[in-house]
Amino acid sequence: MFTLLKSWWYKWRLRNPITRSRAAYALARLGNRTAIKPLLRQSINDSHDGAVKTLDKEFPGWEQSKEAWELVPELIKGLRHYDLHSWGIAENLNRQEKAALRLGRIGDRGDVVKHLIWRLESRGLGQYNDSYVLSAAAYSLGNIGDAKAIKPLVEALISPGVRKAALESLAKIDPNWRQSGETIAAVCNTIRGTFLTVKNRHKPGPYYVGYTDSYYLREEAPEVASMGSAVVPGVILHLNHRDTEMRHFALDILENINEPWDEMLLPETLDYDDRGMELSLNALRSRLRQ
Repeated sequence: MFTLLKSWWYKWRLRNPITRSRAAYALARLGNRTAIKPLLRQSINDSHDGAVKTLDKEFPGWEQSKEAWELVPELIKGLRHYDLHSWGIAENLNRQEKAALRLGRIGDRGDVVKHLIWRLESRGLGQYNDSYVLSAAAYSLGNIGDAKAIKPLVEALISPGVRKAALESLAKIDPNWRQSGETIAAVCNTIRGTFLTVKNRHKPGPYYVGYTDSYYLREEAPEVASMGSAVVPGVILHLNHRDTEMRHFALDILENINEPWDEMLLPETLDYDDRGMELSLNALRSRLRQ
């Protein structure tokens, strides 16, 4: 009877925002499942993960509870909410990171994967450093294990701050992700997107006289190559592209990949008569054989 009265008392205290957090922790210690929702809400704003640790301790398997599933729309709202005021950006990004991590534990309920992919593809949102939010989204996609996440995760490899999380998640989803069609499609999208960005970039006046698009493409090649050997099959497809600059851009990317890869993937002959490119390909073959 005393325990029941204490439980009612703490539920009443949940109405008061000042004592809401303490009441939720107290309810959890009593084993009352009413505490799951307020603790889950608290975990989004908790920089020390105290609320989620309490959930793990007092309610093992809370991720599959009805209370957690009912809170998914609220967590998605926290993931997608963006505060344009600079004074609130740090708090907002922290909330997005925690929401992404919680959604990854709950699983694909209510189009969770779709919203996590949206956040992963919103790189550089507002020109603030949000790499830890993107990493959280990448880790969560790996935990859920949906194959739809392979393509956006491969495209995220171009971001240094997200690369580690993306690689780990890709390995979880599909150990053979490097040979998948989604990976090749994502690499092709990245190459063509970078190529078109450079081609359409406005280059002002006299300071850029004499520079060509090939110069700027050569500058971008190391960034694409930093995605690692996984890009090789997709890049090789562009060695026979009809655009000369695209062909040389693909070759520059291959020359800047620092990881070992099989030189047998290179084509024996090119569809276009380009003596300089053939010499460069032979030099690349010799380097890979060493």
